[in-house]
Amino acid sequence: VSWSFLEHFSDPLTVVKQHANILKPGGILIVMVPNLRGAYGPLVRFFRPDWFAIHNLEIMNRHRFAEIFAESGLKPIFCGHHGLFSFQKLQAVPGSPKRHLLKMLFALQVPLNVFFNLVFRRGGPESAAFSQELLFIGRKPERS
Repeated sequence: VSWSFLEHFSDPLTVVKQHANILKPGGILIVMVPNLRGAYGPLVRFFRPDWFAIHNLEIMNRHRFAEIFAESGLKPIFCGHHGLFSFQKLQAVPGSPKRHLLKMLFALQVPLNVFFNLVFRRGGPESAAFSQELLFIGRKPERS
């Protein structure tokens, strides 16, 4: 499992290949990266510009994300957007007055969840616009 790691590298394919190399044949790799290309991008840029700057946004496109794993030889089980929008995923710079705004947004989370459940029903709005992250689950091929 690799969570919030891959997006910090300019050459993610090399990192994915290293992940795949340590898997046994038939082993499963799970990789999650934040989705800063949707609603989270402007929010993270506003609340934590220092965090926004250290992310490789190129891989936060579902098609590019899938290509990286295809190039590594892993067989996809799932590759797509995962998680519903949540203000709880955000943080403000410690001591920043923006933390007060974020606290108000946290209070809106429950009504927002109710809205999403009413509008989107089962599964929620898992999409490029609203999902918290991109998720890849893949298997290393068995030896022949």
